[in-house]
Amino acid sequence: MESQASLPPIAQPQNEVLPENNGGKHAAQLASRIGVEVRTHVIDLGVHRWNAVDESVKAPILQRIMDKFDLQGDPIDVEKAVATQCGRRLSNHNFVLHKKYKKLKETRGEEYARNNPPAGVNPEQWTSLVTKKWTVPKWLVISFTGEIVMVLLIACCFWILLKKPHPKLETLIVFSVGLWSCRSDQKKTPQTGSLIEAANNKIDELALAKEEQGKTLASVMAYLKQQGFTG
Repeated sequence: MESQASLPPIAQPQNEVLPENNGGKHAAQLASRIGVEVRTHVIDLGVHRWNAVDESVKAPILQRIMDKFDLQGDPIDVEKAVATQCGRRLSNHNFVLHKKYKKLKETRGEEYARNNPPAGVNPEQWTSLVTKKWTVPKWLVISFTGEIVMVLLIACCFWILLKKPHPKLETLIVFSVGLWSCRSDQKKTPQTGSLIEAANNKIDELALAKEEQGKTLASVMAYLKQQGFTG
């Protein structure tokens, strides 16, 4: 356990109190400590966001972090920055646990996954997530909507990379709209599953097309250089 005396003050830019990647070893220690605090002391992980964590839990976490690290800057800005990092660690922790839950559900069944948290996972945290998020239709719709948004973002990225409209992008967007329309089912159905698979196939096709385009361009450039062209 590192003591406060062993950690020199972390100088922060005026408008950037706790940059995520400032390269300092103590910044890494700070991020790690925030993660430990969140994973250890936030038992009700079924909350929607960090702001919804009970103040009786949240305030001591923030205070312990502030006491352990000599964070320079405006106190209000420092507290907001620490709270932001706590929210990110909470989201990351929930994401990791959800992946474990889905894997258990696929391999051992839903009933087993609900009642048997993996080794090292707090049973109370697990139960909170199962009962307040992972088995709640409203949350499943929100989570599924995120997948649709991701498909649309990928489509837009390929549109930009290709520098021009591509007929396959239209198909991809149509699939995305179809996925969006299925959200009223409150859960993933065989229909939505097939749509996701089809959309993923289109993404793979676009990636392959982009790769082939890059190879062709590289061959042309190599030939031109052999002929003495520069530019």
